[in-house]
Amino acid sequence: MDILKLLPRSYDLRAVYPTDISEADFALVGQALGSWAPEGTVYVGGDARLSTPSLKQAMIDGLLRAGRTVADIGLVSSDMLQYATIRNQDAAIGIMITASHNPKEFNGFKMCFRNAAPINLKLIAPELIHIVEANQLADQPSEGRLSSLDTLPDWIDFLAEHAQGDMSGLKVVADAGNGTAGVFMQALADRLGFELVPLYFEPDGNFPNHHPSPIESKNMADLLAKVRETGADIGVAFDGDADRAVMCDETGTIIGASITLSAIGELLLTQNPGKKIMYNETCSHIVRDTVIALGGIPVREKVGHVYLKEHMKTDPDIVFAGEHSSHYYFRDMGNADSGALAFLLVLEYLEQYELTASQMREKFGKYHGIEETNFRVTGVPEVLESLASIYADAKQERLDGLTVSFEDGSWFNVRGSSNEPLIRLNAEALSPERLETLVEKIISEISEFWV
Repeated sequence: MDILKLLPRSYDLRAVYPTDISEADFALVGQALGSWAPEGTVYVGGDARLSTPSLKQAMIDGLLRAGRTVADIGLVSSDMLQYATIRNQDAAIGIMITASHNPKEFNGFKMCFRNAAPINLKLIAPELIHIVEANQLADQPSEGRLSSLDTLPDWIDFLAEHAQGDMSGLKVVADAGNGTAGVFMQALADRLGFELVPLYFEPDGNFPNHHPSPIESKNMADLLAKVRETGADIGVAFDGDADRAVMCDETGTIIGASITLSAIGELLLTQNPGKKIMYNETCSHIVRDTVIALGGIPVREKVGHVYLKEHMKTDPDIVFAGEHSSHYYFRDMGNADSGALAFLLVLEYLEQYELTASQMREKFGKYHGIEETNFRVTGVPEVLESLASIYADAKQERLDGLTVSFEDGSWFNVRGSSNEPLIRLNAEALSPERLETLVEKIISEISEFWV
């Protein structure tokens, strides 16, 4: 597939290697980015996928051909790459070669400006395509400069500075999923003093133990078992590029993203009274309830990291944001997301409030929800309008897809995928029984549109 046709599809690029993307594609994109980007150093990192070394080198080759100064920061997590653009103020852009939590045959890249400001690939794609098609590619390889940089010490310093309290009494099981969390977790434990039980820390792009996507509960099984086996206080699993973290309590029960968001939100609102906490449309209402109870201001946004980061950029009162997909965004990280920082703040929360992880989970466990569920349909707009008509008497909102709320506190949201004919369903209620009844009814109404 032509790489130029892939660029406008989403805010970052993910595709199958070598079927849809190749080293030649990445060299071309690298040269186009080198021609387009503002002055300064381009920081390039990559994840543990088998294709990452060659694709990263091709991207660097294209940047060098465009005459750019490039710093190769090696095998890193996505939040380490983003932090490099904060720590090093000579940064023009940062490029992370990764396909995040996608299957092993995928790869791609995502980018940011200096200070981790997001770059929406979909928005800049027309400029990149024009540079290539109009033959405006910079071609001055003699000007290109390449260096290597170890970002781990600065990253550990940053995380340690943001972790308050004594964590030395905590035992943590961490599942790196053979991704990039294994690069920093042991150094972090050594620095902060918590006992670490490692799972799958060896970076391996074959992902031999399980798929590196902890938001799918089946990929959490080994972590849950190891927490129970070792009597750990908490467990944490990271996705392939380690910017996403999912936790479980000492009983081996998964802690939902909205509970994590609520706990961190409470911690940060006590430090920043009256400020704003942002969450996406499909997060639990417990986040809203918690923020209001603490005197903060809840802010909702569409699903997607670009939307949350851009919103945070325009509103300095938002100190923290999170998504149901276990991405957490921090003002002190240039509004970027960090799985490691979210994990540390949960440890701080447990220590400060003298709670076990299960007590924290129960504290914010008022609502019952489902895992996001996908349905392939004949047409997304038709499904949305059909449901809007069926539930015309209920409260409806169109911030992101269709959200329908009922007087008993239950609600559901349906929204379309950005690049496939898929409907994504989220739902929540105050009791498991009401949730089951609601979900069965929604599925039956969507079923007439199934492919």
